[in-house]
Amino acid sequence: MTPSGLVESVVQRRLTMIDRLVGAAESRRGITGEELDRDFDTRLIVERILTQLADLAVDINAHITSSLGETAGGEARSTFDKMAQLGIIPRALATELKLSVGLRNVLVHEYVNIDLNKVAESVPQAIDSYTQYRRQIARWLLEQR
Repeated sequence: MTPSGLVESVVQRRLTMIDRLVGAAESRRGITGEELDRDFDTRLIVERILTQLADLAVDINAHITSSLGETAGGEARSTFDKMAQLGIIPRALATELKLSVGLRNVLVHEYVNIDLNKVAESVPQAIDSYTQYRRQIARWLLEQR
């Protein structure tokens, strides 16, 4: 039974965007920090992909948890813990995705000098983690019908 506050189309739109971003990241899977340093346009594209993936997932998490009458806490990272606690995503996946929120914060707020090698290394991790996340959320949505 669909939770009363859940608007499936809201989640589906975000899942579609995650698919598109993962596809864009896939063509940059083997990128290096050196390449990101040399090609500023590509660096901006990769950074945007990584930040948007994290933002979209946090939005999905907040929508789902609130539709279930739950609160996910005040931090973006905690939304993944709540999704795991509710059994919607595996705990190991929640842990991986929380790291991507940390990277997102560094990229958006530039708390520190950005290590482009770490940015490059995060691309295949993001592809794998967000592909799995998308599957888990889609499965959960089907179970709610």
